[in-house]
Amino acid sequence: MAIPHVDVCLIGAGPQALAVAITLRSVAPELQVRAFDPSGTWMQAWDHAFAAFDISHLRSPGVHHPHPDASAWSRFREAHRLAPVGQYDFPSTSAFAAFCAECVRDAQLADAVEAGTVCRIRRAGSRFTLECEGGRSLTAEHVVVATNPRRRRIPAVLAGGGETSDTIRHSSAVDLRTSEPAGRTIGVIGGGLTAYNLAAGAVARGARVLLITRRALRSRQFDVDPGWLGPKYLAGFSRIADPRRRRTTALAARDGGSMTPAAIGHLRSLAQQGLISVFEGHALIGVDDRGRRHVLRLERAGTPCSVVVDEVWFATGSDPTVHAEPFLRRLARDADAPVVEGLPVLDHALRWPGAGVHVAGALAMLELGPAAGNLWGGRRAGARIAHAIVGNTRRAVEDPAFGPSISMVPPPGCGVRDG
Repeated sequence: MAIPHVDVCLIGAGPQALAVAITLRSVAPELQVRAFDPSGTWMQAWDHAFAAFDISHLRSPGVHHPHPDASAWSRFREAHRLAPVGQYDFPSTSAFAAFCAECVRDAQLADAVEAGTVCRIRRAGSRFTLECEGGRSLTAEHVVVATNPRRRRIPAVLAGGGETSDTIRHSSAVDLRTSEPAGRTIGVIGGGLTAYNLAAGAVARGARVLLITRRALRSRQFDVDPGWLGPKYLAGFSRIADPRRRRTTALAARDGGSMTPAAIGHLRSLAQQGLISVFEGHALIGVDDRGRRHVLRLERAGTPCSVVVDEVWFATGSDPTVHAEPFLRRLARDADAPVVEGLPVLDHALRWPGAGVHVAGALAMLELGPAAGNLWGGRRAGARIAHAIVGNTRRAVEDPAFGPSISMVPPPGCGVRDG
């Protein structure tokens, strides 16, 4: 039996993949677009995370979303008589979900996602064969990887042990809807918005929370300075030829966790009510068991102290890396594709030399900068990839990328690899 064939196969079905798919459909409606995702539907992981953390509104302004037209959200909001929220028109979680669903319908992508987990990509000439668990296969002219593979960041005090029990968990394993923290003391480790959401959500469910941050809480409206969304910073970034320097620059721009002014204000209010204790500038230096409880050993400016909790939730983030996705590890090895500390070295079209696939999301950080994994990055990726696939024979795709960047791709024989 012949293997099904499509023009473009997306791996992943989150906002990055959706942005690419909608942009492709907007410039070339006749393209056959298919996506593989374990959920079998658009935006499932995104919707789950927002619900699991009790997130009521996006941190991104309304102009950032998967549609190629920046004004699409405002038109949707006005059509549904929704009032803008805040100075930057932050969409509510429910309204954003409805907006994305409408975008999917308008682009005729409702049936484009197939439940499946890609385990291998083979390339023969200009065509790719994707093999999924369970034996399903498909061939495609173009492949876009948008799975957002990440490795959980666990503090060194738990190195080798990781999440040692059901009471010591990374934030990605916490779901406030099914947790039962009432009457318990929860130690939340981290200083970003995820830490805030988990702390506030646990308090709302009757828990006592100790929020522990290694440095003072930092108030920022956005996780990346808006200058990184335009030529103010990206022009200089595009002139950096060394991919390792690009990685260092991008990570420095993100600079760890921060909270919105509203979140910090709410934390202060909860602290005044005695519902939460905030340990700012405290480094976690050890975790010891005391029966069914845990002793967190802390240190601030050389002075040790300790607290006792029932559960520990690590809101310490994660790192994008091809090594967190088995099929990407294999592809990098088989194709001898360049990688720098987990990040693929891409060309201007977000194509991975050697492998031949396009990459969207945080993995495109070396090319798009520190906001690559944000909604803004999804739309930029969609524009570049659509332009590369469709070419100049179609309606132009907006891409304020400020000119082609200096190629970071090493010459033959000088491959960049993880050391």
